[in-house]
Amino acid sequence: MSPNPYPLFSVSQSDTPELIKVKIRMLIRLYIKDPGPFTSQAIVTHIAALLAYPKYINDASYRCQLRKMELHWRCLSWINASS
Repeated sequence: MSPNPYPLFSVSQSDTPELIKVKIRMLIRLYIKDPGPFTSQAIVTHIAALLAYPKYINDASYRCQLRKMELHWRCLSWINASS
């Protein structure tokens, strides 16, 4: 079985920023119930996709918030992978 069997874990080209935000919320809820490295890595991937979305974020403080959030989840992913 592949580590990411559900479409929730992947980001596609057709995902809008709003859909990516919904997926991030769902993944965070999933992580709270069952913390694991695949879920935390999926959250990092989705936040990075949101940051890379062209011309979506105009507010610098919101962009900084997302970068801090990405770093936080990247650290959680690293901790989960090492344990």
